[in-house]
Amino acid sequence: MHYCLGAKFAKFEVQLVTEILAERIPSLRLVEDQELTYFPNITFRGPNQLAVAW
Repeated sequence: MHYCLGAKFAKFEVQLVTEILAERIPSLRLVEDQELTYFPNITFRGPNQLAVAW
């Protein structure tokens, strides 16, 4: 089974960016009542888009 060598680094990058954004923009929040759609491929496990407000 193939596993991307950069996957762990990509997860680290997302965590780091999320933490920095939360520190710099404390009022940042998810938009309520948004309908999430997901990629049809199980390889990419995430929403197509995620709306935030500040």
